[in-house]
Amino acid sequence: LPLSAVVSSHSNVAAFRKRSRYFNTFASSPLQASVGIAVLDEIEQQNLRESSAAVGQYLRKELEGLVAGHDAIAEVRGCGLFAGIEWVNAEGEADAQGAARVSNLMKDKGFLLSNAGSQGNVIKLRPPLVFKQTHADRFLSAFQTMLKEY
Repeated sequence: LPLSAVVSSHSNVAAFRKRSRYFNTFASSPLQASVGIAVLDEIEQQNLRESSAAVGQYLRKELEGLVAGHDAIAEVRGCGLFAGIEWVNAEGEADAQGAARVSNLMKDKGFLLSNAGSQGNVIKLRPPLVFKQTHADRFLSAFQTMLKEY
């Protein structure tokens, strides 16, 4: 069920309207609006914003601890549940092949990661909002095992 929204400042919308008469998303379907409201209600009732911030912070802190002694990892960064792990070679240069290998090894352990960045060497973790600390702990355990196998 497609649902989208455009959120902007009044000045940006006004500037857009000067150049175009057409400005909408999926044309006000009541069903889609109801689904969107239900999703927002669930996010609020389950405190998913707060949970994702806390679990994301925990995940990054634990990842930083795991990778502190691993030369192939230049940086762990992220916001909320999104995390990026920058993979480099022995010379400290971007290592897209190494990052792809990590993603494949983690897939074998049940975690779907992808690679990003201008050089393809950033491993992306993008779990759903319902990702809890128990899920993070399972990921961290698998990641630690993968680092030993790498």
